[in-house]
Formats: sequence, C-alpha cells, structure tokens
Amino acid sequence: MKPVSTISIHLPSKYHQGFTLVEIMVAFTLSLILIAGVVQIYISSKESFRVQNELARLQENQRMAIEFLQNDIRRAGFNLPNGTRKIVEANTLDGGGTASDQIEITYQSNTDCLGQDVTGNNSIAVNRYFVNEDTDQLMCLGNGGAVAQPVADGIESMQILLGENVNFVNDSPQLPSADQYVNISQNTNTNRVVSVRIALLSRTANPIKKQEAQPKLTLLDTEIQPEAADRFKRQVVTTTIPLRNRTI
Repeated sequence: MKPVSTISIHLPSKYHQGFTLVEIMVAFTLSLILIAGVVQIYISSKESFRVQNELARLQENQRMAIEFLQNDIRRAGFNLPNGTRKIVEANTLDGGGTASDQIEITYQSNTDCLGQDVTGNNSIAVNRYFVNEDTDQLMCLGNGGAVAQPVADGIESMQILLGENVNFVNDSPQLPSADQYVNISQNTNTNRVVSVRIALLSRTANPIKKQEAQPKLTLLDTEIQPEAADRFKRQVVTTTIPLRNRTI
C-alpha cells in the first residue's frame, strides 16, 4: 500500500496581516467626524426647539394680557349710576418717563377682574391694571380684595394713550372715532375718551441667544432701551380698544 500523500496549502502572507496603525487612525477620525456631525445636528435641533418654545410662550403671554385688557376696557362705563360721567374712571395714571402706565376701569358687575365679589360695593367693579416691574407681570387689583394678582407673565412695560373726540356728544346715535391720542396725563376730560391704545413690551421667560446690539423699542410715546448684555428676546404688541358704552 502506498502511503497517503498530504498537500500543504500556503496562503500568501497578506491574509495573515491585521489593520495597520494608519488604517485604525483613519477609521477613528472618520468615526469622530460622523459622531460630531450627529451631535451638532442634535444640539442645533434642541436649541431651535427651545427658541421656538420660548417665543410661543411669549406670544401666549401677550395674548392673555391683551385679552384681559380688551374684555375689561370694553365693559368700561357699563350701566354706571346716573350722574357718573367718566367712561374710564379716575386714577388712569401716567407712570412718567419709561415707567409703566396704569389704568383703572369701572363698570357694573357682581365680580371684579379676579372673580371676587363686589356686591357690597353696589355691584360696581373697579379694576386697576399695572405692571409689576420686579416680577415682569401684568397685575390686576380688584376692589373685591386688597391684594393684586398676576394675570399675565413676561410683561415688562405697559404704555397707554387715550383716544379723544373733542366734539363728543353723549346723545349721538353712534360712538365717534378718536380725533387724537394723548398721553393719559394730558387728558383733562375723560368724558371725551372714546378709545384706549395700549402697547405692551413682553420678553421671553429665559434667555435664548446673545443679542449683540439691541435697539431702542418704541411703545407709543415712550422709548425703552434694553440692557446691552441682555439675552432675552423682546416683542412689542399694540392694540386699540374702542369704548362701547356711553356715559349715563
């Protein structure tokens, strides 16, 4: 019997080699570039979401503040007792300079702006709106209680002009439009007031991005200069509210 012969297969030496250091470094570098790109996209998307969320909250605060003011101002003068000639009651106050203005509104109701009972005050609601500049909140002080409560956040300033019609006649079939808008400190006869123009300065709850050079913001007859290093985003909203109720 012939011996069984064996066949040896010798593979080329290249099949026994691993990765070189250069190949590992190239692969590692490419992986880092890919990971950095993914992280950058994630950070950018997260920041964009945060900015949009802050702006949405800012606009919602604006809407709430305007809604409160519009609802109350439109009621001003409603069913007041005979002899009451003022549509927008006394104590509509000018803050002076860049300070916020205040407005006080009177009408017949069983509750004030905070839902507090005012039947003990002949069912006359007296609501004063002002800005708490320490907390940046629009506040309302009703005559049903001694403590003001916030109705909207993120409000830095409120400026007010009163729309006057110099030839206002109480018995006219239609309420006239305003001939001029004057600073509340210049109004001498609230019986001529037929509308109220309000500008609100609101800002985001949190800083969002660096504001390199913030220009002055104009609120009706007042200019306000934000802090140079401030990172808050601000917006100004203005509305004109006609007074529906004649004096009695």
